[in-house]
Amino acid sequence: MWLAALWLACGVQVPTPSTTECDPAPLAPGHVRARRIGCSDEILPSGEARQGDWLLENAVLRLAIRDATVSLTQLTG
Repeated sequence: MWLAALWLACGVQVPTPSTTECDPAPLAPGHVRARRIGCSDEILPSGEARQGDWLLENAVLRLAIRDATVSLTQLTG
C-alpha cells in the first residue's frame, strides 16, 4: 500500500506558474494580466519595483506592487 501511495505521489506533476517569464509587450484592449515581474524589461521606467514584485496591468494602466518579503523603501547613500 505504501508503495502505491509513493508511486502516485511521485507520478503526479502539478503545474506551477513560472516566475521567470518575461513579456513586456503592451496588452490589447479588454485584456488584463496579474503576475510577478520576471525580468528587468518589465520594470516600470520611474518606479521602484524589482524582479519578483507583482505587476497588474491592462491596456491603459500598469501598476507594480512591492512583494511583502522585501522592504517597502529603497535607501541609497
